[in-house]
Amino acid sequence: MGLEEDERLNAFENAIRAIEQGLQPVLEEASVGSADGGDVDTRLREAEVHVALAYTLNSLFYMFLRTQGVDASQHPVREEIDRVKIAYAKLQRVRRETREMTRGEAGDSEVEDED
Repeated sequence: MGLEEDERLNAFENAIRAIEQGLQPVLEEASVGSADGGDVDTRLREAEVHVALAYTLNSLFYMFLRTQGVDASQHPVREEIDRVKIAYAKLQRVRRETREMTRGEAGDSEVEDED
């Protein structure tokens, strides 16, 4: 490997370390409560953070491919972005259903209090 390749590899490794350090607080925040299972809202929030990170990283890679002249629309990363979008939609559906159930339970307890 030549000097130029070594410099590029070192720059890449430094960039990866910087990304890891930048993501560390986000990942720590997302994992709060996961050790004891946490409540439903905490677990949903954690899942949303992970899905958002997956979408962001895959989108950045997609953009990188485009800057390198690669037809990213035919690259496997495109399928991964679509898969992450589906996961996000499922999370949103679960979030809505959880809110509706919580509202329903609150309404039920109000009716019981009136009796």
